[in-house]
Parts: sequence; structure tokens; C-alpha cells
Amino acid sequence: MSFLSVAATLAGCVTASPNAGSGPIQLSPKATKAFEEYKNGTGLSSPLVFAIAEDSSAWAWFYGGAGHGTGREHEYQAIQFCQTRTRPDVMCKIFAHGQHVVWNGPVCFTKLRTTK
Repeated sequence: MSFLSVAATLAGCVTASPNAGSGPIQLSPKATKAFEEYKNGTGLSSPLVFAIAEDSSAWAWFYGGAGHGTGREHEYQAIQFCQTRTRPDVMCKIFAHGQHVVWNGPVCFTKLRTTK
């Protein structure tokens, strides 16, 4: 295999974020609802990064388009906003990139109640 074909193969790989959370997490009903809203989008642009506090007490997401920085900058912005909404002793971590959950560990969503 040539260097060029190896480079082309590696270019298609997605590496895990060093900012992704790990360990078991139970999303509260409000956090589950927020993640559903994030996945559904605002109609303005595509979701990029969803950050959540390790105890699911706070969350934040970043939407953007072309010219709005790099993936790591998006992560930083979502994490920083999440941190402003939780206690100082609780860390916010990346939960999802786009529509894909990147949290490293078991994830439990709380079933949302439907209204009739």
C-alpha cells in the first residue's frame, strides 16, 4: 500500500474527541428534551456540538455554518457555555457531534412524557 493510499484512508477516519465525556450518564428529563431539540435543529443551520454536565444538570450546544471556526473551537464554546450553567465542581463534556453521540460509556435517556 502506498503512502498516498494510507493518507487517503486515514483522512476519512473520525477520531474521538479528547473532550468527550466518559462513564455512565443518566440524562434528566430536561436534558433529554434539550438533546431532542438539539437534534431537531432550529431550521437555521445544522447542529455541530452538544455539551452536557456530568450530572446532566446543565447543557449547551453550538450551531454554526461555514466560517465559524474549527471543530475544537465549537467544542470549547459549547463546553464554556455549559460550565456557566452548572456548579464549579461539575465538569461539562462533549456528548454529541452532529447527530452522533460520542460519550464513552453507557447513556440512559429519560423517557419523555407525551401530552394528550
